[in-house]
Amino acid sequence: MNFALCCLTFITVVSGIDSTDIETHVVNGKVASDEHNIFRKKYGVPLLKSDYTLSLDAVKCLKKMLVNYNVPKWHPSLHPCEPGKKSEVKKSEGENIYVLYRGKPLDIEKRNTIFGLAVDGWEKEVQYINFSYDDWFLRLNTKDPRKPIGHFTQLVWKATTEVGCAIGTRISESVTMVVCRYLKAGNNFYGRAVLNNVPRVKKVCGKDKDWCSHAQVDCKGNFAAMYREHCPNKCKAC
Repeated sequence: MNFALCCLTFITVVSGIDSTDIETHVVNGKVASDEHNIFRKKYGVPLLKSDYTLSLDAVKCLKKMLVNYNVPKWHPSLHPCEPGKKSEVKKSEGENIYVLYRGKPLDIEKRNTIFGLAVDGWEKEVQYINFSYDDWFLRLNTKDPRKPIGHFTQLVWKATTEVGCAIGTRISESVTMVVCRYLKAGNNFYGRAVLNNVPRVKKVCGKDKDWCSHAQVDCKGNFAAMYREHCPNKCKAC
């Protein structure tokens, strides 16, 4: 991906940790919003604007997770910064986290690549949602770490309007993370909120030539299982 990433860099100084071991960067606002909006356009939901305050909130959380990386309660999968609690920030925020197990200094090219991978990875979680059921949201396996869906739903949540992101690494632990914060927070799975905010992806293979063509191209990729289930004959996928 060719985009400029202008960052504000922070060096974290913590007792017992080498000051050069952890580095964090605010992701350029336009980059953060543009990368998200590629997929929000794809799914037909309003585009996001960047918000610098959200970026700083992301940096704050990122530092805590990197510093406390070996502390179980600070594992990224637990969203330990609790962005949904209004005691943490003035307004409850949504949050997406991406973890890559590499820990090297983040030059501009690496930051570009990793941030793009993060947003792409969140979008690919759509493969774990079966939209062929009217009550698809009741059939989600939200407890299976191998099939996450919450990053995708936050990515395309219709009522979300702002985003701010940060990226950082802890070299000694060989870990790099991306944190994005959102307003209005998404992933409200109570009542009809999820139906009103997550676009239902259509999979009518016999009538949607573009979708069928994509299925054939990607039949060995991330969506293979979904294609086998929904259009084994009409699309002749996989």
